[in-house]
Amino acid sequence: MTIVIDKNIPLIESNANGWGRPMSPDRKEMEKALEDGKMEIGDSFLLPDELVTFLPNGYPQAKANVRATFIKHGMKCATRSIGTGVRVWRTQ
Repeated sequence: MTIVIDKNIPLIESNANGWGRPMSPDRKEMEKALEDGKMEIGDSFLLPDELVTFLPNGYPQAKANVRATFIKHGMKCATRSIGTGVRVWRTQ
């Protein structure tokens, strides 16, 4: 899987938060994308549904994994479940 960073996709408002378990096997790739400094505030990427459903707890675990990766790199993010997976925005 390759993370593709998208620009100019507006943040979707949320009405719930989900937390999960430790990072998925794709954590290294996500960390590499964040370390490269390519992702600016307001940029986003999509975790495809096949990655989300691979995790035992699905969406809540995927969102927790993403948040943990962002926190490790001193960043903040927002996540939203959409029909094709989880969209992740860098917010700080």
